[in-house]
Amino acid sequence: MKKLLPIVIVMLLMVSCVFVACDGGNKVADNTEHLTDITKTLTLTKDYKNKSFFNDGIGVVRVDAFTDGDTTRFYSDTDGTVNVRYYSIDTPESTTSVEKWGKAASTFVKERLSEATEIVVESSTGGEPEMDSYHTRWLGYVWYKTADHDFYLLNLEIVENGYSKNNGSGTAKFAYNSYFAKAESAARKMQLRVFSKLDDPLYNDDPVEFAIKDFEGNEDMYYDKATEVGAKVIFEAYIVGHEVSKSGTHMFEASQFVDGVKHSINVYTGYNSNPASNALCIGTLYKFVGTVQLYGSGYQISNISYSELYDSNKLTVPRAANVYLTFSNNVSYKADYDKSLYTGLTVTEIVSQNEGQTVFKATASLVSASGTASQPTEFTVTANNSQTYKVGDFLMVNALRTSEESTQLTLLA
Repeated sequence: MKKLLPIVIVMLLMVSCVFVACDGGNKVADNTEHLTDITKTLTLTKDYKNKSFFNDGIGVVRVDAFTDGDTTRFYSDTDGTVNVRYYSIDTPESTTSVEKWGKAASTFVKERLSEATEIVVESSTGGEPEMDSYHTRWLGYVWYKTADHDFYLLNLEIVENGYSKNNGSGTAKFAYNSYFAKAESAARKMQLRVFSKLDDPLYNDDPVEFAIKDFEGNEDMYYDKATEVGAKVIFEAYIVGHEVSKSGTHMFEASQFVDGVKHSINVYTGYNSNPASNALCIGTLYKFVGTVQLYGSGYQISNISYSELYDSNKLTVPRAANVYLTFSNNVSYKADYDKSLYTGLTVTEIVSQNEGQTVFKATASLVSASGTASQPTEFTVTANNSQTYKVGDFLMVNALRTSEESTQLTLLA
């Protein structure tokens, strides 16, 4: 499997670089060239010098962080952080979910703005800025100039190159709509990218087997930093942790255990609009299908589509509920623990104790949603370690069991 991802990319590039004839003699683009014929006919005429995006609806910015094909976080000396959702477009997804041409659109935006000598953001209204429906990003037009050309409207260039449809309409609200309509028409005729049936060299929909332990230290087998493209992977793991960010996004810790040792990777599901964000539970074993993504300095799995009813190589599904158990008096109850959070284990009987393995019986109580404990349950626990246990020991540990009904546990390191 080593170097699998670069090989796949090269093969897809070879396929995508084929020219095809179109009915009527029109050229069908090979999706490798970038066009500006329409974009360069539109010029920035508004005064932007010493202006404020928030106060004047236009201002000079610089890139703070790239997000995807239709969102970039900018910084302005006068306004601070300006997180912009590109107006009139909607490129395929490349973060929480991954769609065909999504990563290509994100790469296109990053390449264009990385060449910029000056960037100007204009509000969608031409005056007081408006936010998107999530109230997390400002709607705007992004203009940029380079050493080779004057200002181009990047929103328009994205449409002309087939990374997005024109989401504007023929009203005064969409100031540049005639240009966007012409750009989409041209992209459709040339069958560029989202209007094409050709392969996207930065997208692969076939998952490969994935082991977290093997991934550690061998990340380049599954993620190509040059193209910022991760492999689609399939694997089974337990959910052992869950956090919700201040912005409302969900991050889960997924773990596999090899000889009792935990190997983990984060699974990012985004906002509550993703069914996985509300369905994944601590304690449950899942089959995950997702895409390897580098976020900041760490790797995570994104692009999670969830189902409890259908099992395929495109969907994340539950395998066994409440089989990773937490025994602790220090963990406050969370709903996503479901039936997997117990009070600490109290050892009641030593069944056998040999070098490297101890079998003992212990009791613990299930913690309910209200925080109260049930009647104690007796478990038979196997500990594969050299530790000495005795009756009366109180253990705050984690353990695995083979099914939801089983009382046979294997203690985790």
